[in-house]
Amino acid sequence: MAVFRITIAREIIAFALVICIDLAQFYAAGYGVKSRSISVNLAFLWVFAILRCSILIAVSLLASGSVRQVLVRCVTAHCFLAPVLETGRDVLYGRSGDCVFGVSGDAWCWMMCATATAAGALFWEIAIPDTNNEANGKEKKQQARVLFVRVLHLYKHDYLLLLGASVFLSLAVLCDMFIPFYTGKVIDILGSEYQSSGFLSAILFMGLFSLGNSFSAGLRGGLFLCAVASFTRRVKVKLFGALVNQEIGFFETNKTGEITSRLSKDTKAMGMTVALNVNVLLRTFIKTLGMISLMMSLSWELTLLMLMDIPIAGLIQNIYDKHYQRLSKALQDSMARANDTANEAVSAIRVVRSFHTEQGEARRYDDRLMDTHRLKTQRDTVRAVYLLARRVSGLGMQMAMLYFGRLFIQRGQMTTGNLVSFILYQTDLGNSIRTLIYIVGDMLNSVGAAEKVFEYLDREPQVKTRGTEAPNDLKGHVKFQGLTFSYPLNNNKPVLQDFSVELKPGQTTALVGPSGEGKTTCVSLLERFYEPQNGDILLDGRPLKSYQHRFLHRKIALVGQDPVLFSGSIRDNIAYGLADCSLDEIQEAARRANIHDFISQLDRGYDTVIGEGGGQLSKSERQRIAIARALVRQPQVLILDEITSSLDTDCETKVQQALAQCPNRPTRLIVAHRLKTIEKADQIVVIGQGRVQERGTHQELMEMKGNYYRLREKLFTECSILISLSLLASGSVRQVLVRCVTAHCLLAPVLETGRDVLYGRSGDCVFGLSGDAWTWMMCATATAAGALFWEIAIPDTNNEANGEEEKQQARVLFLRVLHLYKHDYLLLLGASVFLSLAVLCDMFIPFYTGKVIDILGSEYQSSGFLSAILFMGLFSLGNSFCAGLRGGLFLCAVGSFTRRVKVKLFGALVNQEIGFFETNKTGEITSRLSKDTKAMGMTVALNVNVLLRTFIKTLGMISLMMSLSWELTLLMLMDIPIAGLIQNVYDKHYQRLSKALQDSMARANDTANEAVSAIRVVRSFHTERGEARRYDDRLMDTHRLKTQRDIVTAVCLLARRVSGLGMQMAMLYFGRMFIQRGQMTTGNLVSFILYQTDLGDSIRALIYTVGDMLNSVEAARKVFEYQDRKPQVNTEGTEAPNDLKGHVKFQGLTFSYPLNNNKPVLQDFSVELKPGQTTALVGPSGEGKTTCVSLLERFYEPQNGEILLDGRPLESYQHRFLHRKIALVGQDPVLFSGSIRDNIAYGLADCSLDEIQEAACRANIHDFISQLDRGYDTVIGEGGGQLSKSERQRIAIARALVRQPQVLILDEITSSLDTDCETKVQQALAQCPNRPTRLIVAHRLKTIEKADQIVVIGQGRVQERGTHQELMEKKGNYYRLREKLFTEKNTIQ
Repeated sequence: MAVFRITIAREIIAFALVICIDLAQFYAAGYGVKSRSISVNLAFLWVFAILRCSILIAVSLLASGSVRQVLVRCVTAHCFLAPVLETGRDVLYGRSGDCVFGVSGDAWCWMMCATATAAGALFWEIAIPDTNNEANGKEKKQQARVLFVRVLHLYKHDYLLLLGASVFLSLAVLCDMFIPFYTGKVIDILGSEYQSSGFLSAILFMGLFSLGNSFSAGLRGGLFLCAVASFTRRVKVKLFGALVNQEIGFFETNKTGEITSRLSKDTKAMGMTVALNVNVLLRTFIKTLGMISLMMSLSWELTLLMLMDIPIAGLIQNIYDKHYQRLSKALQDSMARANDTANEAVSAIRVVRSFHTEQGEARRYDDRLMDTHRLKTQRDTVRAVYLLARRVSGLGMQMAMLYFGRLFIQRGQMTTGNLVSFILYQTDLGNSIRTLIYIVGDMLNSVGAAEKVFEYLDREPQVKTRGTEAPNDLKGHVKFQGLTFSYPLNNNKPVLQDFSVELKPGQTTALVGPSGEGKTTCVSLLERFYEPQNGDILLDGRPLKSYQHRFLHRKIALVGQDPVLFSGSIRDNIAYGLADCSLDEIQEAARRANIHDFISQLDRGYDTVIGEGGGQLSKSERQRIAIARALVRQPQVLILDEITSSLDTDCETKVQQALAQCPNRPTRLIVAHRLKTIEKADQIVVIGQGRVQERGTHQELMEMKGNYYRLREKLFTECSILISLSLLASGSVRQVLVRCVTAHCLLAPVLETGRDVLYGRSGDCVFGLSGDAWTWMMCATATAAGALFWEIAIPDTNNEANGEEEKQQARVLFLRVLHLYKHDYLLLLGASVFLSLAVLCDMFIPFYTGKVIDILGSEYQSSGFLSAILFMGLFSLGNSFCAGLRGGLFLCAVGSFTRRVKVKLFGALVNQEIGFFETNKTGEITSRLSKDTKAMGMTVALNVNVLLRTFIKTLGMISLMMSLSWELTLLMLMDIPIAGLIQNVYDKHYQRLSKALQDSMARANDTANEAVSAIRVVRSFHTERGEARRYDDRLMDTHRLKTQRDIVTAVCLLARRVSGLGMQMAMLYFGRMFIQRGQMTTGNLVSFILYQTDLGDSIRALIYTVGDMLNSVEAARKVFEYQDRKPQVNTEGTEAPNDLKGHVKFQGLTFSYPLNNNKPVLQDFSVELKPGQTTALVGPSGEGKTTCVSLLERFYEPQNGEILLDGRPLESYQHRFLHRKIALVGQDPVLFSGSIRDNIAYGLADCSLDEIQEAACRANIHDFISQLDRGYDTVIGEGGGQLSKSERQRIAIARALVRQPQVLILDEITSSLDTDCETKVQQALAQCPNRPTRLIVAHRLKTIEKADQIVVIGQGRVQERGTHQELMEKKGNYYRLREKLFTEKNTIQ
């Protein structure tokens, strides 16, 4: 602390010493050059500036011990400002200034010089900070400027577009910049004796500059927008390619929602960094420099005075940027977490529905959004305070400038026209400087988004894929040599230790052992999902890493227990990753996988689209397609992970026979829990504690009587297992015409009455009475303008142009959105009040500016001048205060509204029936949830902010302009019909393209989400490039639509600017006439010009805002469509009896899935499940077993028949009660991000830890959980990704048991458990204290021999029913299924 104080003291002393020495040099230099000529003075100034700079830097170095770069720049600019300015004045005007910097002894001159220097230096430090600046923090890896340059480098393919846009931008700015200058020239001409040639010359130049501005601005906008779209698409593809090439561990530590959020949002923010932001930055920078140059030529004193405001603005901006950037980064991460929560719930909607946790998921999503809303409110509050402070700081400068302007006019240093031009420039310059400062802050936010994108792009995968080997004679000889491995998230827990196994070519090796001991890890390492910490894996004597990535994954094929398919056709999925795969090869692989006959029965055969993740197929059908996908590659190494667990006996037999007869005799690695399936394997390896405990053939291991023997004995010799297994289971008038005619007829009396009340006289031209055709035309034009604007802003809901087929019109939607703001009415009301006050205050400033000009143009009156100055100050202060409060309240309202609508939409979505999620993809739903709700918020709050502000300002300015010159006002308003016509045409095309673009973006997001979620399959089949191409195709379609929309926008802007040119020329021409006639003063014309400039912007903003509102309303249409949709499965039952027995009856059910209504799955299906008994459903795959479970869970509603529970229809029960009494445990366990405790107690708010532990003990997972560092509070990651499938399955079983259900549905729940776990879990299920009714879906007929009732399903009907003994005596379908299971001996060769 003492060292810090000493350092600060030294810097203060150094600063004071530098100022004293500089002042001394300043006065000394003045005495040295007073009597010399201008050229000698200039030479002396340059020499002295060099000496002065050297002395000041040397003094700083001696006093403080070091010199920072910022100080060097500041001192250099300060010393050389004098010679630069004086040289410029001599070249331009041939004379020196009255106050020669560095020469005159006037301290005021030195102070203005130092202020201007500090302003420039401060702006440099804010706009382009040093990468090694201490204020930025040494811990930052990538600084703002470095990131900006990297983003700029990524635009190299768009340099021609950016160069062309920059050229047209410069031309547009230069043309626009000279219009106020020639406006001042015109005022000077009109204020003196009229000169026709000078006036026409000024008018001609103004016309040429306006035309050039219009043409160049239109081309600039189109080129910039095309560059942004091209860049965004390219960066998304590049980022997507980098992501899918990362190792699997990356996707375990980064959630899918966060990754897709970076991919969709941050890349778009990066595009803003250069193209659009640089568009604004370059335009305002060129315009600012140009205007400062022109203002210096008018009055350099006023210019320097005005520039003194920059240091204050820079200081405010610097403080603002620090807080804004920090909050923006936190907000970005919070939004990613909220999107991930929504994506997780939608993806697992069946589990959400099964446990009736729709409200719980909505609350969890609301908590995430509340955090986002809190951060957004903080960020918006910071911005509102910043705007308020910035506006207040400008008030003093405005007053000072007017005061000195009066002095300069009185001294004859500038004319009235010069002052008019200066005021126009100053008004525009203030906006430009503020925009320049704002855009720097926004660029920092964009750079913050780029930082995370570059972090992903620069990340090197920990598993390298740079091998080059691709031998033609690969044999498939695999060796695991001394492997040691632990997962990235748990490095201190080794999974494999000194693990060595050899897989000989053409032979079969089986890995067996308890769950979680390393079997799946061996598969992951062989697939190169991870890299071992020690040891190596050899393929034909070469390390795996030496092989080409594509070659390796074509020769090693994996078929997992959980089949993962992609949206597209069956043909695309089987040939996944193979560009040269013929239809014959696909069909041959399908036959070997026993799926060809099923595919042939489909309407479109192999071209049938299977939906997202293959959702339109049963798991058995998906599994067989996955097997065909592996077989079509003819691999040399084939990895099989319990692939037949979801197949019926007949399918299993045929598939295993086909695998045994593979023509190329691949090396096979089998991961198995069902020891019966691997008896004939050439080598069986028993794994325990990450090591090889035993190895040999089945006979050798049985003779050893070790671990394998004990596992085998548990499966076949314990009778208690079988006991527990038995318990499982047009001639009309349009309104527009009425409004138009009414307004046209009543315009004359309204205007004339107003003129009589206000001025006590009627107009020279009485509308509707004079026979002048010009008068009638102006009246009709003004009427048409108002009517057209009304139709654009508030269209009729029954307008024929909108189409009778549209259910919800723009105005109806707008009112619905407005109604949703009912909780924010106070915020909106307060914001509207402050908005109105701000606009009214701002509106009178130009009026009093004209008053000041009139006072200065005549004999000076001190009282009148001070009165005008006082009113201007009061109005400016009121505007500053009210504008800050307005911004804060509006932004708070938007944040609150968006959060509320998202929660409401999410609640509506999770309450839809399952069929809804099969017809609408997850990516599209989450896109609506994140983007369309935000667009809805824009509909009212922000757009109404602009709309109301511009509307009030427009009406107020028109009223004031009417009081100045009603003729010029009506002339100017004639431009509105043209603008309205252009806008009307633009809206039609923009709305159509925006809707198509919105759908295209949703499809692109869905493609990315699908690839990231199935990254293991993508890596297994080496389709990273294929997925990148597929994503690129989606983005290319989006890019094409966006380019079309941007071109439409650019053409509209060009047409609108050109249409205003003629009106500007006409207004100046008539203005000259009115001044000559004495109908208005010079001050009136100045005020009118100021209003006209601002009014043009206001009207354009008004029209543009209406167009944007149409787009926002279109987004609201889809949101309301989802919200208004009534679920086809009614959940409004009220029954909740205390004595539920669990008696279930399926009575005459007929059912077909929504996507295939012409294919009934169940037909006249009737089954009774008696209380406390076990019923098993068996039969071939795809015959309706899982459908029965889905109907009992009320995922769907049958077309005919009903399901009764204790004699009451299912729909009569309370939704929450029903799903607490009916529990489902599926074969594919679905968990949620959170702790183990949260997952077991999922949906139960009153569940104690004792109950959770009891359920975990019964599911044989308690001991495993107790060994974890945090026990039941251990966070398991997205989808439980940090656990093995066995561990996830046991947690899912515990989740069902903790509810103590009356009906328990079990769907092959033990397929992923080892023998020991299976035994314990089945024993626990057999000992359930409440004896629930059990429904079992089974392919393993051995597990249901002791069931009270076995139902054989075929073709959607009950073919047989009875006990095991009864069905075996019938020798029907069940007997044949049973015989196939026990007579097929050679399932694995």
